[in-house]
Amino acid sequence: MSYIGVDLHTTQITVCYLKAEADFEIRKYQLIEMDKFVNTLEAGDQIAVEATGNTRWFSEQVREKVRRVVVVNPRQFEVVKNSCKKTDKNDALNLARFLRADLLPEVRAKREAAMRVQSLVQTRTKLVRFGDEFNQQNSRPLCRKWMEVKENESGIGERVGNSSAF
Repeated sequence: MSYIGVDLHTTQITVCYLKAEADFEIRKYQLIEMDKFVNTLEAGDQIAVEATGNTRWFSEQVREKVRRVVVVNPRQFEVVKNSCKKTDKNDALNLARFLRADLLPEVRAKREAAMRVQSLVQTRTKLVRFGDEFNQQNSRPLCRKWMEVKENESGIGERVGNSSAF
């Protein structure tokens, strides 16, 4: 059984396989080599990975092969956040060491249905904001045209057009 710390990025992962405190191995894999990484896993292994944008995808790739996947809250895991030697290797090693000690702050993972609803709500919010901005930008020229001021003979401005339409 190994404790595995994974520093996950958009194109590659840095992996630390920790068997004993001084017995560890660091490897790097490109995400396109994910099968190669998954083939190194054993049923008793435990994996720790920081929560990022592609953590759900990563977890789905390895969940069936290992005993446990711990998704770590990076805001609460001060060891990595405030590390003096902030390297992928050290981050992966610290994740593995703290996983072994069972001292990692876990993120509560949302169910797939909840993730879809959240995505729909976020998309709707963006569309509504875009629609509001679009309407405001395009109604200004119409309002200016509609509310043109024409001077009468006495020099006092009066509105031209039907301003009660707004």
